[in-house]
Amino acid sequence: MAPLRTNPTTALATLRHHLEALKRLVHDVGPIEGVKQLSGRLEQLHKEASGRGCWVELSFSPELDESDLAAIQPSLGWADPSQQTLLGLWGNAGAPNPPIAAGEDLRLSASLAGVRRIQRAGAAQAPVLVVVWPRSSTGPSQDQTAHLERSAQGRALTVLLSISTQNEPTQTVEPAQDVSSPTDSHQHQHSLAPATAPVADPASTATSATTMQPWQRSLLATLRQASLSVEQLQPPSETTVNSLLGSPTWKPLWNTLTASSLASAVEASAGVLRQLLSQEERGLVGKKALVQTQASQPATQLTAAQAPKLLAAVRDQLQREFGELERSLRDRLKSKLMPPTAPVWERSQQLLQELSNLQREERARTLATSIPADFEDRLLSELSDAITEACTADLVALQDLSQGLEEDIEARVTAAGGPPVTINIVQLTADRINRVASGSLHFQRTYRGELPRPGVFEYVMIARRSQMILFMMFSAFGLTALRSQAHLMVPMGVLLLAGGGVFAAQRVRRERVENLEKELQKAREQLSTEVKRQLNDVCRAWSGVLAEHLTTQAKDIVEQVDNTLRQFTASSAIEEAEGKQLLQSQLQGVESQNRRLAAPTRSLEQLERTLAQFRGELNQLMLGHCREQMQKAKIQKARAEASATGRPA
Repeated sequence: MAPLRTNPTTALATLRHHLEALKRLVHDVGPIEGVKQLSGRLEQLHKEASGRGCWVELSFSPELDESDLAAIQPSLGWADPSQQTLLGLWGNAGAPNPPIAAGEDLRLSASLAGVRRIQRAGAAQAPVLVVVWPRSSTGPSQDQTAHLERSAQGRALTVLLSISTQNEPTQTVEPAQDVSSPTDSHQHQHSLAPATAPVADPASTATSATTMQPWQRSLLATLRQASLSVEQLQPPSETTVNSLLGSPTWKPLWNTLTASSLASAVEASAGVLRQLLSQEERGLVGKKALVQTQASQPATQLTAAQAPKLLAAVRDQLQREFGELERSLRDRLKSKLMPPTAPVWERSQQLLQELSNLQREERARTLATSIPADFEDRLLSELSDAITEACTADLVALQDLSQGLEEDIEARVTAAGGPPVTINIVQLTADRINRVASGSLHFQRTYRGELPRPGVFEYVMIARRSQMILFMMFSAFGLTALRSQAHLMVPMGVLLLAGGGVFAAQRVRRERVENLEKELQKAREQLSTEVKRQLNDVCRAWSGVLAEHLTTQAKDIVEQVDNTLRQFTASSAIEEAEGKQLLQSQLQGVESQNRRLAAPTRSLEQLERTLAQFRGELNQLMLGHCREQMQKAKIQKARAEASATGRPA
């Protein structure tokens, strides 16, 4: 593709030529990820390249509001749009909006300075940016300045329109200084004062028209670094944005401006296509390497000769894992249930200490005692809950081990080249725990005891002991003659009987407490023996249930693995041959795709070089035209001065 010479007349035609070339490349690339979206953007660019006029984007200051539109309108100089059109632009300034027509040769869009918007790669932007900012403002903030610099990046023309709004106060400004650079002859300042511009004081018109604040000079310097060309409009002046764009300097360059903006978008779209092609090529390289590696690897599938060794390894693993689990669960259950330090045993002993009364049944001379039924029920209920909790923990541990063991066996079989095998270990349910508990928690021996039956005779017999002791002393010392002394013996007998009665009352109460405590201790000891037997029965029964369950599950798992391996080894040879054939087909497909993408890649590289050269020609065309117009303006000015002074030009 030979590069074409560019001029304002053929700029858009040349651009459309490059755009068509890029569309053909996109079509040749085919259906890869992201190309469909890129094709839609290219169609939009084609519509933009077929349009007429100049596209201008207004970047409003956030300090402006709707009431300032009346002050902005004269500075724009557009007979159409109307006030409603500006209101619509202002209302959508914070969000992306398509350009709207403003007269025959002008299209407008708007943005809000400082509001970041997403600019998709390959999307066109207006070649002319007009920054509308109040002249009396303190100027844009640092973030707003950075945003304006990004907005002006790549623009063919940026115009700083510093206006006086309706409600802004008059501020003191500094004398104007030359903001143009000797080396940037295409960047100049317009500051003419028309009579139609709204000003607060006619006396200050000349001053405000020829003055510029520090923030304006700083912002102009920033915009120069980002935009190809920069203009400064500072109303009141005869120059408006419309008259500036329609001036001999810029009117002939409208097609060039549009072509420059769209060329940037086309070049960005070409860069997106290059990235898509690079990504697709990297993916194909990786896919080809993967296919080659798979094709060169030896067969890793399990053979019929290797299956018995794998099955034996699975059987050994099951025996080892299940054996360790059975011993671990048995030891843990004993540590929770059996004396002397098990929590369940200690809790049962605490409950036995709470036994403070016995059930009594009156007999002829004694009271038959037994353990209250509600206490036995409470003890059995507490033991059942504790045993259920301990065995449930065993079920959780069994479930966790089963899940891990299933994954280990499946991974072992897969790693050995076997097929994906699904191991299903049946889990014990809580119903087995209930059956073990109900079969073990019952009392084989019932406690039976006796207590003396209380009565008046018991008190009388204890009370007369003091009298008997006195009479025995009389007999031992030969004082039996004193028994005939009634005046001594009667009072003494009464006193002894009364003292014996008091002693009997205390003695009987103490003996009853002691006898009851002895019976309670006997009952506790018998219950403790029964609880120990019950816990031992639970441990033995639950361990048997676990051992039987694990043995059955190990046998079932071995059968599952054996059946799966038999079916797999029977068809492994056929599958291996089909896999190699499939890999060969994939490799051929990858190589075909690589060959198909080679030609578009080379064409894209050449197109990118052509686009870069085309953009350079557009820039040189605009710069040369601006310099030519400025040179003409200098010659006309020199001639006018010579004519006024009478000297030869």
